[in-house]
Amino acid sequence: CDGVIPQSVQDSNVESEHTVEIAFAVRKVNGFIMGETPVRRTGPKAHPRHVLKDCSRSVHMLDHPVWVRFADSEGLVELIWDQCRKAKVPADSPIKSSIWFCTHDMAEHVVIEFGKPPDSLCNHPAGTHKALCGVDSSGNYLTSASRCENYSGGTNRSIARC
Repeated sequence: CDGVIPQSVQDSNVESEHTVEIAFAVRKVNGFIMGETPVRRTGPKAHPRHVLKDCSRSVHMLDHPVWVRFADSEGLVELIWDQCRKAKVPADSPIKSSIWFCTHDMAEHVVIEFGKPPDSLCNHPAGTHKALCGVDSSGNYLTSASRCENYSGGTNRSIARC
């Protein structure tokens, strides 16, 4: 590392800063916030099932200072879930672990729809799901699971009910 923050990281930081500005504006008019991000892979807030030993130097979006400020101010809640739990055919779904982050006034609705651990986590037998293989240096997915970036119909219905 040469001490220079990569452009992709700078861009992600600006994205967080702008998103939190919008989130504060929404809260100012009594709106709610609900979003999704990958689970934490390291640190004290990571669920033990999601920790990856080779990610010990990783950082998480919700640890960015602007998100921490928003969480402290607005009571942001993190709820983890595995997306396969809403798939019509679990074998067609990759095991994809996510966090719903939401304002405290949405948390109960999110728990009703998506549950909380252990009920929100994958309970399918080993080998049920297609593997997620990450991305190459160009950002192209190297996965055998097609359309894994799309929510299932069950997930979309649950989001709408929230």
